[in-house]
Amino acid sequence: MSTNYYLKRIPTEDEIAQCHKLLDERKIECCDICDEEYGTPYLQDVLGKMTEQIFIGKFSDGWRFLFRSHTDLYAKNIQSCLEYLQRQLDTGLWRVMDEYGENISLANLEKKIRGSLDGITLYEYYQKHPERRHWESGPNQELAKDGSRWWDEDFW
Repeated sequence: MSTNYYLKRIPTEDEIAQCHKLLDERKIECCDICDEEYGTPYLQDVLGKMTEQIFIGKFSDGWRFLFRSHTDLYAKNIQSCLEYLQRQLDTGLWRVMDEYGENISLANLEKKIRGSLDGITLYEYYQKHPERRHWESGPNQELAKDGSRWWDEDFW
């Protein structure tokens, strides 16, 4: 079982009010919110801001935490990532959540990440199970000096 973690933007009161106003004035239908193809450009802009998120990475049982690289935001090491997340949280506009909508404190996330550093890596896995290798040359995954795992591509 795995769990994905995100830095998610908290919608402002004004953004929420703007969406309610558009609904109340019947300028959009409820279905517009779910189908961006039919949403108004204004609504798409507001919803885009309201649903902004940054994929941090994922936990999988027995594995080291796998970070999604965002080299434009922070370096490929745990401390740099945590410092970036803290700066975002300090603005009051962001929160850390799992894929099930549960908030997690940065302290708890850090504890889980550091606790996973004795978990298996992809290299170790393929050493034990070469028959399970799915990629010819392996995914673009690397280990940082601090032992953390990083992936430069979007996860499936």
